[in-house]
Amino acid sequence: GQPCGACRDCELPAGGETSLSEALCGADGAPALRLHSFEPGAGNRQLHAAAIAEVERHANAGRPERAQPHLLQSHGVALHSFRGYAAFPQCPAGSELCSVGGKRMEGLKAREGAPAFSVPVTTVDALVEELALEEVLMLKIDTEGFDPLVLEGAVGALHGQRIASVMFEYHALNHWKATDLANVVERMREAEYTCYLLTRDDTLVLLTRCSHAGEQKWWWGNVLCVRDTERHVHERLLARCKWL
Repeated sequence: GQPCGACRDCELPAGGETSLSEALCGADGAPALRLHSFEPGAGNRQLHAAAIAEVERHANAGRPERAQPHLLQSHGVALHSFRGYAAFPQCPAGSELCSVGGKRMEGLKAREGAPAFSVPVTTVDALVEELALEEVLMLKIDTEGFDPLVLEGAVGALHGQRIASVMFEYHALNHWKATDLANVVERMREAEYTCYLLTRDDTLVLLTRCSHAGEQKWWWGNVLCVRDTERHVHERLLARCKWL
């Protein structure tokens, strides 16, 4: 069957009340939003290219005279805390369980010695400058346990308030084994972001300035950190929080 992702993304309903044209382009047809993806695996880059072509076909439907290419761009690099090269395993197209360091994730275990090749790695800070991004609405990180390292490479953009929100995955694998979530949350607080944890049972927990952030261990969840200046967003998130 078609690659669907570990979260069965392909089974989600497409579309909604807002058309792709309205979501990605302004009233004058100029791009209102650009999406960038970063994928070092060759197989997944091919899937990205096909998905991008399909999205742009729908986004530009009925408006060929104002067609907007490159609303979504896929970059063949991995995000890290440094610029250079790193080992990346050879993984089948559609796999979401591969990460830098030459380890291939199989289920919840990393198989040592999997065939690997060298891929370019870079930082969020470098990309913000290279792509001339004045503001990033959301930085979504899912690097199979290397998310703390990606955040280290985004310190400049975060402290410069150039990123409105960040979402990253938290669990007990790879770099998270030696990284305390409470320390990451504190560094985000110093950059003037407030963080929340969304657990697997859809519970939303406030992490920033909460003593339980470092005391309680969650097996898996997504952490959302939002600029403190986004007050209306925080009001809605706090209204959903479960207080421990």
